[in-house]
Amino acid sequence: MSVPATALAAGGVDATEYGIIAGKVTDRRGAPQGGVPVNILSPGGRVVARATTQTTGRFSVPQLKPGIYSAEVVSPSFLPYLKTAIAVKAGGLALLDVSLYKLAESVELNFPGNVEDATEDWKWTLRAQHPTRPVL
Repeated sequence: MSVPATALAAGGVDATEYGIIAGKVTDRRGAPQGGVPVNILSPGGRVVARATTQTTGRFSVPQLKPGIYSAEVVSPSFLPYLKTAIAVKAGGLALLDVSLYKLAESVELNFPGNVEDATEDWKWTLRAQHPTRPVL
């Protein structure tokens, strides 16, 4: 989502020349995750900006040149999150809603309905509810 941003950036720079990526990081239950690093990547994968979420889970990365970026959120307690193709426009605000999952929340164990039919060959299924999230 992109909306106009009309404020002046720090140092008196006209914010209409740059864009902003901002958002909120939560766990799958909606609890805000503070202190989580958010990296903004160039199309080549180079980190061009960094932010850390506040206790409310919110973050903001201002003064980004117009272009296409990716956002990477990596926390030791959760699976990595990657959002690609984030369009930043001059004077615009790109909003991200990041929901992090623990490994145990992304693995589903399936076995026969009748316990007596169960064998040691249990079937593990990795669920990727977000197609942009890498699974291990």
